[in-house]
Amino acid sequence: MGDKAGTRVFKKSSPNCKVTVYLGKRDFVDHLDHVDAVDGVILVDPEYLKDRKVFVTLTCAFRYGREDLDVLGLSFRKDLYISTFQACGVDFEIRAFCAKSIEEKIHKRNSVRLVIRKVQYAPEKPGPQPMVETTRSFLIALMKVLVPMMHCAALLPRRASSVNVHVTNNSTKTVKRVKISVRQYADICLFSTAQYKCPVAQLEADDQVSSSSTFCKVYTLTPTLDKNREKRGLALDGKLKHEDTNLASSTIVKDVTNKEVLGILVSYRVKVKLVISRGGLLRGMLDRDVSVELPFILMHPKPVEPPLSRPQSGEEL
Repeated sequence: MGDKAGTRVFKKSSPNCKVTVYLGKRDFVDHLDHVDAVDGVILVDPEYLKDRKVFVTLTCAFRYGREDLDVLGLSFRKDLYISTFQACGVDFEIRAFCAKSIEEKIHKRNSVRLVIRKVQYAPEKPGPQPMVETTRSFLIALMKVLVPMMHCAALLPRRASSVNVHVTNNSTKTVKRVKISVRQYADICLFSTAQYKCPVAQLEADDQVSSSSTFCKVYTLTPTLDKNREKRGLALDGKLKHEDTNLASSTIVKDVTNKEVLGILVSYRVKVKLVISRGGLLRGMLDRDVSVELPFILMHPKPVEPPLSRPQSGEEL
């Protein structure tokens, strides 16, 4: 009899082995207009169930403090919403348990909690090339800066990003240095809104642009987690056990005017700064550096479906 490829199944059982949850996948895609349905199988010992019912909940929770800080009945975790049929971060989990009613206290011995992820992938069709332009007036002359990003609007973590800088210097000033940085912005939306800003890639070049001249150059930066692991306020993608993670993908919201969105909203911008030479104390106070910011999307492409493999237990993931 020939070997047959099995179907990959995620499995997790309660401590007393009376309730078991089976899921075909743990990543569920947010398509903006809909989210993949979470479907699976619950196996319950009928003799253990008796006169009780089986409940399944889908919970989205936001943790804004370490678990070891949960003392005196205070929990640094807020459930954003619960659908019945549940470090700082947003997580989703499937919970199955036996009880006479859904309000009954849930015991660990007869309940199962299995973490899943809601993910977004880069659009299959690339969008328009992001570009921004600014003009700075120096008394009687102008300096014009044009910054288009090369390739496509959706860039990949750990892959080089090309920034094409065009400078038209019609002023009497001289650009003595070019600074470029990729910055991650994380808006924490819970009780109130707070924003964390963290540079994830930086570059500084001694490229000069003299008066009455033009300049064009492509700079390359690679935003990676490896060089930013120790930074505070950095948003990361959620991960399952025994998996590495990476910089958080950009958050795409269908309705940008909705002010009731809860969780962490991540965005990225490239900042280009031209350092201007200054002459004298008074001119140094009047002549400010020229800077411009360009938003862009940092996301993963939709992965190719993995080949079929043997079932895996949820405790191993």
